[in-house]
Amino acid sequence: MDVLIEKMKASLLANPGKKVPANSKDSVLPKAAVAVILHPENKSGELLVLFVKRRTREGDPWSGHMAFPGGRYSETDRNLLGTVIREVREEIGVDLRELASLGGLDEVIAGGLPIRVTPYVLLSKDELEIKIDEKEIENCIWIPLSFFQDRKNIQLYKINRLGQTLEVQSYKFLGNQVIWGITFRIIEDFLRKISS
Repeated sequence: MDVLIEKMKASLLANPGKKVPANSKDSVLPKAAVAVILHPENKSGELLVLFVKRRTREGDPWSGHMAFPGGRYSETDRNLLGTVIREVREEIGVDLRELASLGGLDEVIAGGLPIRVTPYVLLSKDELEIKIDEKEIENCIWIPLSFFQDRKNIQLYKINRLGQTLEVQSYKFLGNQVIWGITFRIIEDFLRKISS
């Protein structure tokens, strides 16, 4: 397992996350940060990835979605790493400063909202004690990394956007945990980076 983690960390260091160019129109968008948290399953040692299911709430554009824990940058945050540390602690009670940082992924622009998201990849060697904020998060689920590496698990998913039905790529885990949109794109970037 340690060899796999070291290889993954080396790949992420060799392919650091790209930022939106400073002269781009997207550079003025609000910022957010999320955590891609990995953990080896105790019995098999297989790497698991942590997702949260966001609570259904009025006014939350990601209401009810499967996502990575994290959130919007606040002026009180020193930087985006500070944002993700604060947001993850608020949402699931985990202190990211106790986890090993493996690297960063490309900054992603949300498809339906004007926001740019910076993902950080972290490893927890120990089992995490998760305490969800029930106002924001419905539950957490660990999904094996191998599920995403199996390309047969990519399916089309219908969404309604501005009165139009669109089909987008997604992962459906256990039939009802649908991962699409910006979270899907972050997973795809992660898989590209660790396989190069």
